[in-house]
Order: sequence, then C-alpha cells, then structure tokens
Amino acid sequence: CPIPVDEPLTVEAQLVSVDDNGQRAVLTQRVVTSTPSAPEALVAELFVFVPLAKGEKRAKKAPVVVPLDAREVAFWRVGDSAGLDFALLTGDFNPIHWIGPYARAAGFRNTILHGFGTLARAVEGVHRAVYMGAAPVTGVEARFLKPLVLPARVGLYVGELDGARRKVW
Repeated sequence: CPIPVDEPLTVEAQLVSVDDNGQRAVLTQRVVTSTPSAPEALVAELFVFVPLAKGEKRAKKAPVVVPLDAREVAFWRVGDSAGLDFALLTGDFNPIHWIGPYARAAGFRNTILHGFGTLARAVEGVHRAVYMGAAPVTGVEARFLKPLVLPARVGLYVGELDGARRKVW
C-alpha cells in the first residue's frame, strides 16, 4: 500500500532468527515501516551472512553466468562516488562504501556499493524496461552474490523463469 506522505513514520526492526552452522551464521531481521493509517506500509526481511570459519581456505564459487537467452534491458555506469552519494541520501555512512583505504583494509579492491543501492537500481531498471512504467513491481526477492566494486559498469539482464515470473541478473 502507498505510504501516506502527511503522517509520521515509525520504523521497527526485529531480529527474527539466527542460524549458525559453525561455518557461517545467517541473521534474519524484519523491518516494518508504518504510519497510523498504514500499519505495515513497507515490510523488509534482511538476511545477513556472517562467515565464522577462520584460517581455512574457502573453495572458490563458480561465477554467476547469465544465460545466452537472457537479454540486457538496462546498463549503467556507477562511479567512485556512488557509495558516498548513497550515504548522503540514506544516512548509512559505513566507510567500506565511500573510503577507499578502509574498504581495501576490509579485503575489497576498492569501495563497494551498498546492497540496497544496487537493489534500487535493479528494481528501477526492471520497472522501466520490462513493465515500461505501466505496472508496479509488487514484489522482489534478491540474493546478493558478491559485492559491486566501484567504479563499475553494470548490466541488467532478464530471462524467463517460468510463465508467471522472470529472472533478473
């Protein structure tokens, strides 16, 4: 439902579960944004993966491959300042998103774009390219497979998953 613009917002977060298998922990959080007339105007479930195993070399994951029949529906260039831009917009000033030396000290090649910044671009791209702005995107399920190191050229690809849903890469 639309979020009323003339009412105060309330945001509540809850740690729903912790799944620890000794190698990694998965924390599930539920964040609800509400107003007096829209008690669950926006609900988000967040999953945080925390690696626990130390000292072991991890097996490299196979790269994500976009199928040949998928089509590129959008692309954009994301500059070095995208992490700081997102921080200024949202108030999330995690330094791995906007301070290069800090990001490198944390093990990244450079700063990385915030996951929600990546998700917002993807949802907007799907909304414009696939639905041409005519129908709202009513649900999104996303998995973040690897960080988006800045600067970057990002492609958005769409393929058929089944008759009712599409898969986006």
